[in-house]
Amino acid sequence: MPQISDENPQNEFLLTDILKVAKTNGHQIGGARIENEIEICGANNLFELITLEKHFYLQQTRSLMLQGLTIRDPERFLQRGTLNFGKDIVIDVNVLIEGFVSIGNNAHIGANVIIADSEIGDNVIIDPYSEIRNQRIPAGTHVKKDLMNTTA
Repeated sequence: MPQISDENPQNEFLLTDILKVAKTNGHQIGGARIENEIEICGANNLFELITLEKHFYLQQTRSLMLQGLTIRDPERFLQRGTLNFGKDIVIDVNVLIEGFVSIGNNAHIGANVIIADSEIGDNVIIDPYSEIRNQRIPAGTHVKKDLMNTTA
């Protein structure tokens, strides 16, 4: 759109300029109500970006919990990827899920655990501070941090 310029204090192309051009060209302009103003916020610095990212992760965690996942502290859970899970799963604080992770039924994930690109079977207990990457943990396994810090 050649009618829009980045000649402003932020040196950015602004959405409000698009509205001005549309109105000038005879297009009808309308409004919309939003339920959550953070959904339309932009980020102009690192703090604002991190704030928006935190909001996104909390929404994601809320959705998982509404699907039946028990997360002890939603503000200290992070999912960066895809999580499939069964029933009766309990996830303690400071757990990071990365890549594609599948957790079977009746599993307990301890605090400060990292699980990446792995499949966790039914009835598995993972002790705190364990790190599991690219693994298939069989049903009924008790992952002890001292015995199995799998990073293969």
